[in-house]
Amino acid sequence: MSIDSFTRLGSPNTVVLQKYGPLSDLIGIWSGNKGVNLIAVPDQKGSFKLLVAPYSETLTITALSSPTPNRGLTKIDQIPTLMYNVSI
Repeated sequence: MSIDSFTRLGSPNTVVLQKYGPLSDLIGIWSGNKGVNLIAVPDQKGSFKLLVAPYSETLTITALSSPTPNRGLTKIDQIPTLMYNVSI
């Protein structure tokens, strides 16, 4: 599913935009209702019945307040971190 089929419900503030650069476009709450779940269920005759169930989805991407250490061989970088939650 492309990001074009989602609607952004919330967006980050200016400070977050500067800290996360191009990833800041992802931060916010996204909602979409064009998902379709397809399940092929076998029957007793050797064929399948297709069950189709539509669903909606909410994706919440949050900027964490503290960076995550990225432990390299010679130094430890502090990387801005995003957390996500998907509800279907």
